[in-house]
Amino acid sequence: MRVEENDARQATRNEALNGAMILDTAGNPGNRCLVTNISAHGAELELVENVRVPPRFTLHVPHQGLAYKAEVRWRENGRIGVEFFGHEKMERPALKKVVG
Repeated sequence: MRVEENDARQATRNEALNGAMILDTAGNPGNRCLVTNISAHGAELELVENVRVPPRFTLHVPHQGLAYKAEVRWRENGRIGVEFFGHEKMERPALKKVVG
């Protein structure tokens, strides 16, 4: 775990490398991203592609089985920092069987 010396955050962020999905306001899958660090109050995300992310969205982290209500606090070089405003359980979507 890396902690910045002059970090004024409310909670320690833990390094992570978990795939996640940014969901639109209707809950539909949107853009994939990588969670590079996370705490109870927020996270840093690395965008897979240089895509537009709305100011508020739901971040689904399947590894945790959670979906966070998030608001963008900063943007820089394909990365964004978000603050969380609550979360709820959200399981991974079922895999679809491909018939060929």
